[in-house]
Amino acid sequence: TLALSASGIYDLVETASAFGSSGSLVVIVFALFTRFGRAAAGLATLLAGTLCYVTLALIELPAPFLASVVISFITYVLIGGWEHSVSHVSHRRA
Repeated sequence: TLALSASGIYDLVETASAFGSSGSLVVIVFALFTRFGRAAAGLATLLAGTLCYVTLALIELPAPFLASVVISFITYVLIGGWEHSVSHVSHRRA
């Protein structure tokens, strides 16, 4: 269905490259430059970025990739903060 609705090869390549890369971009940047976040933040970010891009592309939002990067960033910060607080609570109890 996607191939039939695309106006050309460029559109197909653009969609394929953006499909999962918004979450990947955020996870890679955080992993390279910070020690913030763990596995749950990474996984949640990849899922949120992919689902957000697909949803926003389907409703034809003008900038689905940019919006999915923002949502991915917010997801990583929220889940990473939660992981950080849970790890501090468990270390205090031990």
